[in-house]
Amino acid sequence: AVHFSEEWLDQFYRTKTCPTDQAGTPLTLDGGSTNVTDPLYQGRAIHYRRIYNSARVTIFDGGHEVLHVAALNWLNRQVQGQPTVWDIAADHEETDLFHVQSGQSQGGK
Repeated sequence: AVHFSEEWLDQFYRTKTCPTDQAGTPLTLDGGSTNVTDPLYQGRAIHYRRIYNSARVTIFDGGHEVLHVAALNWLNRQVQGQPTVWDIAADHEETDLFHVQSGQSQGGK
């Protein structure tokens, strides 16, 4: 199991960035990454992503919200009894993905 220390979470919350050591190297906690881009997040900065078994945590610019484009495209690629598919955009053509029409918000609460 992955455990986020209270100190790590507090620093992340206060600075809105992944905590770093004294040399400025991100403390990514056993396999997490701060160098992530994901086209399904439509330009929102991803500050931290960690995949562990069948769970993924992504901390991105925004409030506590659901990004429907990312969620529905992820859900559409899953097959019961098969390993979880995480890298949706890299595996499929742009025309295969669900999109939000221009002028529509994809955030929800």
